[in-house]
Amino acid sequence: MENTEALKKNIIRIFTRMGDKKAVVIGNKSYSGIELANEVENETEIGIDMVNKLIRLTIDLLTRDKIKL
Repeated sequence: MENTEALKKNIIRIFTRMGDKKAVVIGNKSYSGIELANEVENETEIGIDMVNKLIRLTIDLLTRDKIKL
């Protein structure tokens, strides 16, 4: 559980650094880095979905040798 909280904090930190500029569009709404950080921190449906998609994307990139650790 400790690692999960650390991952969550890192994602929040990264989104927060993006500031108010548009980061992503979900449906008909665009979200800034600050808004995404709040969604992740508050564990909303959008925040949880974003974290899950980031994890899946990372695993996909690793398994296809697109990124290295």
